[in-house]
Amino acid sequence: MDVEQLWSEVLERIQQRIQKASYDTWFKNTKAVEMKDNLLIIETANEFQRDWLENRYKEQVEELLYVLTGERLKASFTIGEKMMMTSSTTEAHSQTKYIDVSDLLKKIENLERRVSELEKK
Repeated sequence: MDVEQLWSEVLERIQQRIQKASYDTWFKNTKAVEMKDNLLIIETANEFQRDWLENRYKEQVEELLYVLTGERLKASFTIGEKMMMTSSTTEAHSQTKYIDVSDLLKKIENLERRVSELEKK
């Protein structure tokens, strides 16, 4: 089982154990990025999310890792370098989504190129 599959299984089981609002807030936008010497590294969007998972859910995550693999794996929560949280609020609803910073950089480069082309005209 690769890292992404393992984390997907952990998330599925966590979802069964906690309330939907808690899952959506703390786990939904996490991503397992690698396994290093029995340490599963999980990316979060920010410091607050990282600290909350570390302090409130780490034991449950490690228990599930053991159940799924039969090995005593450790979990490490880190802030993802390529993840950024954005929020938008309308009268109808509030929405939070996570975007990849590299996508934003590509868009910025394209816009800069277009502006440069327009300035040449």
